Amino acid sequence: MANNYIFSQWIQTDGPYGTINVSAIIRHDSFIFVAGTCGFFSSDNIRSRWNIKAPITFSTNAMSGDSLFYGGSYNGINMIDLSRTEINPVPLGLDYLYINTISGSDSCLYAGALTGGFNKSVGFSDQWQQYNNGLPTDTGYIPPKFGGGTYLIRNVYSIANNSQFIFAGTQRGIFRADPDDLVWESKNAGLPLNKVSLIFISDNDIYICIEDTIYRSNDNGESWKDLFVSQSEITSINVINDVLFITMRGAGIYHSDNDGITWKPFNNGLNDLQVNIIEKTDTTLVCGTCSGGFYYFEQGMWKENNTGIICSSVRSITTTSDAVIANDNDDVYILDNGNKWSIISPDVPKSYFGSLASMGDTVFLSVDYTTSSYPFDQPFIMYSPDRGNTWKNLINPVPFVRDDAYGIYCDDSRLYAFEDEIMYYTDDLGSTWHQIILPFNYCNQFVDFLVYHSHPFAAACGNGEFIKLDTNEDWILSNTGLPVDRPLNGLAYCNDVIYTYVDVYGIYISMDDGNTWNQCTNGFNLEYGYGIHSFAESGHDLFITTVNGVYYTGNDGGNWDLINSGLINKSVSDIVVFDDTLYVGTYDLGYFGKYGDGIWKCAIKDIPVSVPDIISRKTAIHIFPNPAKDYIQISDPASNGSVLISVTDLSGRKIFTKVLINNELNVSELKEGAYIISIISDELSGSDILIIDR
Repeated sequence: MANNYIFSQWIQTDGPYGTINVSAIIRHDSFIFVAGTCGFFSSDNIRSRWNIKAPITFSTNAMSGDSLFYGGSYNGINMIDLSRTEINPVPLGLDYLYINTISGSDSCLYAGALTGGFNKSVGFSDQWQQYNNGLPTDTGYIPPKFGGGTYLIRNVYSIANNSQFIFAGTQRGIFRADPDDLVWESKNAGLPLNKVSLIFISDNDIYICIEDTIYRSNDNGESWKDLFVSQSEITSINVINDVLFITMRGAGIYHSDNDGITWKPFNNGLNDLQVNIIEKTDTTLVCGTCSGGFYYFEQGMWKENNTGIICSSVRSITTTSDAVIANDNDDVYILDNGNKWSIISPDVPKSYFGSLASMGDTVFLSVDYTTSSYPFDQPFIMYSPDRGNTWKNLINPVPFVRDDAYGIYCDDSRLYAFEDEIMYYTDDLGSTWHQIILPFNYCNQFVDFLVYHSHPFAAACGNGEFIKLDTNEDWILSNTGLPVDRPLNGLAYCNDVIYTYVDVYGIYISMDDGNTWNQCTNGFNLEYGYGIHSFAESGHDLFITTVNGVYYTGNDGGNWDLINSGLINKSVSDIVVFDDTLYVGTYDLGYFGKYGDGIWKCAIKDIPVSVPDIISRKTAIHIFPNPAKDYIQISDPASNGSVLISVTDLSGRKIFTKVLINNELNVSELKEGAYIISIISDELSGSDILIIDR
């Protein structure tokens, strides 16, 4: 069944900003676009706010008309229409190759790849042909355990073309071909036979970069002259208004206004000298850097404008009575005035900040710290009693160490710390610790953990291993009704229901403290790799985050709805409720890597409650009598397991959920009116309208 979509509007908060890398600047009509490692942004003025258009990332691009073609590491070639950026990108193939470079002509695309060499598209389609005749080759070796043998490797790192020829930069110099036959010949007279990382063509001049040196040819590669030796890696070459510009990682920007005879730095006001690219928009020079983001040149100096280019990958969010607090790898933030984030990080040595948890107004922070000497791994936990103004160490550290930051969880006055198969808890800020360890008969890792009705529950990494802690503090298996051929992938709870996710099978619920389980996947996408990343509850409403965005249920899992409207980046990590508003953190697809798109919010009142799609599910359930008074019969639900019946009003608000006994259900507590009745079993998931008429 297709997902049900309900409409709420997510709004990006102003941060946290994180590290801003701008690697491409593109002008199209009256707009300027920038791209980096956290997304694709646009603005109609280089001095105004940027708006995120898509969470796409790429390392190379080419333009043709309204079409932007882009590529990167094993993401293939894709096309986006810059006149309609709300339309999803169109894949154009080559997703089996690492794309180094893209260039284009009036009739086709050229792509250079690692191992795959030179590729030409058939028109602007997803059909490609390789043309590697004459290009240098290396030999790759296949290990014996994978069959053994060798294969040829052709690497093309850079491509450019003029009206006569196509040029390709390889691991052993530059090669040239006629576009009609694409047979390559070496054009390396006087050049070192090393990697050509850049090719730039301006009028009759061809510029290439080999290691730290730029060479120029004005006779289509027949001869070369060395032009500039850089202080660091050269990232781009450009000619703007007859001035030659070079950008570098570490030395910023240099320019020459006398045809490369002399060079001067062009860095006034540039706070980040790790520069990726320099371009011109209208009459203004602009550049993109590795961490300082976007700059424009005005009144003799570079000025920064990154407003709206939000690039933090959010690991976790928590709340106190009066604040929302979040963290990424590098910093901890607090939300001020509902939209702006301020840094409140403790000044401690770290490798990265792990996650946050709160106990009332006390906030806990797990920190990973790895040193170069024994004992190497030294993770620790801190806490703040005053919204991050001060941070303190626990009275005693956690009594065990692993190679990652501790997972932390708070319930009532208890702090749990876990990693791999070991867990400890403390009720007194670390003065004393108590051990809870997974026994040898379970997989040796906690996948997820929660406390529900004061009882600890966990998902271990083994197949079907939902476990709970008994009164003797022993873990016991509790998975009746769960698939036992796959591990669980996340836990959640709301009201009297526990939820878990199992790859391929989907969502399962338990209404008896985890003793028995039923599948409840109506409206939930069952693609592999989803899982429950995090959850938040508000009354009878449950919200869970996945790699596909935010799902909602208001009737104990009877049906699920995606609430993604306005959420550009649907890879969401943590979610919390604060002041009747949902907050979610986004991350990159490297999973909690360095780049995401910050934190987004949505007022719960703006989320209309979904009424299930009665018509499409009506045949799965038959109720009589209907209209009814005090009892109804549900004919032959055809289930070998337990059957749950959920009743909601027409707004979708839950009235009750009961176990069906002998196909009969007592509805005497319902007032006169119309209701939605849903059946939830292993085999069926259907709904119908129930009329109560007395």
